Amino acid sequence: MARQTPQRLVVATEMNEACRRNASATLVTVAAECSDETDGTKMLSTDGSVAAVRRAATAQLDKELKSRDSGRATRYVATVRPCMAALRYHYTMDESCDDEMKAEEGDVASPDVPMTEEGEETPAEKTKGEVAELGMELPGEVVTAFSSVAKARSAVKRSRREDKQRRAARRAERKAREGDDVGRAVAELDDALRGRRRQHQDEARRVLERRRRQHRNNIDQRTGSRASVHLVQRQGVVTSTGTADVVESADGLPTATVLVDGKQQAIKIDSGAQYTVAGTDWMMRGERVSRPAPVDFIEGIGGFLLDVLGVWSFDMRNVFGQTVTMEACVIDGCSNEFLVGVDFLEHHKASIDFKSKEVRYDEREQLVVIQFRTSSTNDDGHRARLVSTTKLQRRAVQPLEVSVAAPDGEEGIFVPTGDFGSVLTAAAVTKAQNGKAVMPVINVHDGQVRLPSKQLLGVWIPVDSDITVLEMHDGLSEDRLRAWIDELGDGQTPLEDEGNVNVGTTDPNARALILKLLRAYRGLMDTKEDCPPATTLNVQHHINTGDAAPIMMRRRIQAQTEDAVVDENVDTMLRAGVIEPGDGAWGFPVVLVRKKDGSIRFCIDYRALNAVMKRDVYPLPRIDETLESLGGARLFSTLDLRAGYWQVMVAEGDRDKTAFITKRGLFRFRRMPFGLSNAPATFQRLMNGVLRGFTWTPCLVYLDDIIIFSKGGIGEHVVKLASVLERLSAAGLTLKLKKCVFATKAMEYLGHMPSADGVQPLDRLVTAVTEFARPSNPDEVRRFVHLAGYYRRFIPAFGSIAEPMTRLLKKDVQWLWSEDQEFAFSRIKLLLTTKPVLLYPDFERPFRLVTDASKVGLGACLQQGHGRGWQPIAYASKVNNHAEANYSITELECSAVVWVVEQFRPYLYGRVFTIITDHAALRWLMTRLNLASRLHRWSLTLQ
Repeated sequence: MARQTPQRLVVATEMNEACRRNASATLVTVAAECSDETDGTKMLSTDGSVAAVRRAATAQLDKELKSRDSGRATRYVATVRPCMAALRYHYTMDESCDDEMKAEEGDVASPDVPMTEEGEETPAEKTKGEVAELGMELPGEVVTAFSSVAKARSAVKRSRREDKQRRAARRAERKAREGDDVGRAVAELDDALRGRRRQHQDEARRVLERRRRQHRNNIDQRTGSRASVHLVQRQGVVTSTGTADVVESADGLPTATVLVDGKQQAIKIDSGAQYTVAGTDWMMRGERVSRPAPVDFIEGIGGFLLDVLGVWSFDMRNVFGQTVTMEACVIDGCSNEFLVGVDFLEHHKASIDFKSKEVRYDEREQLVVIQFRTSSTNDDGHRARLVSTTKLQRRAVQPLEVSVAAPDGEEGIFVPTGDFGSVLTAAAVTKAQNGKAVMPVINVHDGQVRLPSKQLLGVWIPVDSDITVLEMHDGLSEDRLRAWIDELGDGQTPLEDEGNVNVGTTDPNARALILKLLRAYRGLMDTKEDCPPATTLNVQHHINTGDAAPIMMRRRIQAQTEDAVVDENVDTMLRAGVIEPGDGAWGFPVVLVRKKDGSIRFCIDYRALNAVMKRDVYPLPRIDETLESLGGARLFSTLDLRAGYWQVMVAEGDRDKTAFITKRGLFRFRRMPFGLSNAPATFQRLMNGVLRGFTWTPCLVYLDDIIIFSKGGIGEHVVKLASVLERLSAAGLTLKLKKCVFATKAMEYLGHMPSADGVQPLDRLVTAVTEFARPSNPDEVRRFVHLAGYYRRFIPAFGSIAEPMTRLLKKDVQWLWSEDQEFAFSRIKLLLTTKPVLLYPDFERPFRLVTDASKVGLGACLQQGHGRGWQPIAYASKVNNHAEANYSITELECSAVVWVVEQFRPYLYGRVFTIITDHAALRWLMTRLNLASRLHRWSLTLQ
């Protein structure tokens, strides 16, 4: 028998243990003796005794179990499931590891290590083979055993991580060496280039000297002294001390900035110069051309004849990254000047546009633009184009570089022009640097938007040093305001029907200022024509129907009196230029709708057209956000455009699609008609463009309704009102004066009554709710709930109160108007008649959220303290569904907190706020362990 050896690696498999428990202890000894397959076969063939058969069977069984265990262990370890692996390794860190490993390799073992009989495989040797089969890379140190597969794998990962770090260090060293080599190579190339250019320069001067020696007498007579001269006539600017300086732009020539040999250089465009010429400093910035110069001398200002050294070629890059190659005659006697002559302009068939201050020509089917600046005192701005093609990310603010033909450091105002769809730009003060300026843009679209290079975005106007700034504060005197208004226009001649102008303030001086301002902008209130003129902006309404076939509907038969109304409206619109006769393949019927006052509204049924039209997804402002931005305002003015849609032209190619059918034939719209599904998006885009930079600060705009608000006195309000009127006047828009209200403390806007105290429901809409008759069918219930629901922000627990009525709207519910429905109907009317007032949110103050829940529904109130206790900002409520009604009371209260926090997320996100609830168990929601699964998820949601 073998001596007992220390068991370094114990193989413990549940399947093996079960099998071995059923075998006798003798089987283990026989399995060890029959480990050799060949010997076992011999015993089975030579010995026919029962013991021999038993030994052979035991050996075969042990071999199969060992093979199965090894395969299972390999599979489990390889699939990263150490907890289920068949092998477990016990790790011992003793000092005899090295000696034991040597004993396994055939060396003399330590006397402390017991040995087995010769020919018997030790457990360590078995383990060594099995570990090798697993293909695991062991660390450098000697590991005799492991307590788990995870520790073995951790050692492997540590070793691999160290190898990775060493490889990264070697890569960094190699890159550093390569960088040094590249730097040396670049430096050598630069030195060679400079040397070659110096050689060309010296060669040109030697040629010039030879030419001079041949014609010395003539040259001396014509050139005189060799003093440095300028190619262009410069004017002196007299300073306060009486001395004169030379300024760069005093020559009056257009000056452009280009990138040459890695540096910004100024070049001048001279349409009076026959050849393109450059000073001697430019020889080190380009390459010499082998062909001879077209002339030997250039005559400069004052009659000087300047020697031509040769022809050089220069590679220049404009601000858009385009390469412009110019060949110039380098002349002696000038240093750093560069004049672009007629030879370059004529060769490229270039055009010089002094209105846009650009030189443009086509090269290889691409437009090349070189922007320039002049020294004109009446500079009305430069075109600002996008420098490079840019992709704007969805719903993001992104800075863009625009081209600016201005000296470095000069400040200017960027004014956007045109309509860019979902891309919004704003007026901004920027500073020029390297021919560029940075301006922010906003992409409000849900996807990326691509803007091409050289896209015209606006105009960049230099800030003049003598611009006066009108400060807006309460100390602004009325005399200064009156003088400023007089500069805007005729503030003395009264308006037509001036007595009916709605001015809310009772102060006679404030009313006089408002009327004076309106007189200065009398062109906005023109009421002589039946239809206002179209906007002067290049904005048109397009109707995109894709590949849809034209739609021609039948005319609806109408009464004779109705035909007379149609004819009257058609004649009016024809005179006003709103419509014109049509002969296209589209046609839609006329619909006459009677108003509440008895008059008839002329409409077109465009439902079939809207069904095939591709929708314009331009966003409209949210009414709640619009009202909340009025917080702190003291004075308001509202402006209403006169026939706003008719001030927008329909694109020529889409006018046939707006045609309508009458007894007199087809007529199509020249102006944008009512009833088109994309008309609101087009009009909102127009108004956002007109008032860009003003919205959400001094004014708000929702379609054709504009509100101007101010937190100061009448002086500040007049200045803001004048700013908006100036924008509307520049866009050629027209107001409906009798529907405008000026300088009032409360006014109607979007169905609400905002004032300095807060927002209230509109009285006439509340009256419509209170005078609503008792519903007699589900349709009337639906109309009442929707009408009252417009003001659900003003009614606490609106959802729970209205639940008995909304229950009748469910499918397969029998109609029964009981006391519950009557109480809800009366309760909603009563709550609205109390004229609730909601405060404007002040994001500098803390918020408080009060929640409550019941089996019927959830409710909450967002509150804030403005010095008069906690007052409501908004209410929120909902009706529970069947599953939510079965929640426990704790779950109901918690669900109310989670739902309401999500509802008021725009107010609460990123801020510290307080939640008030009548359920004390929720106080431990964030600290208690072992919560129910639903409560645990909600606690994580609140975090």
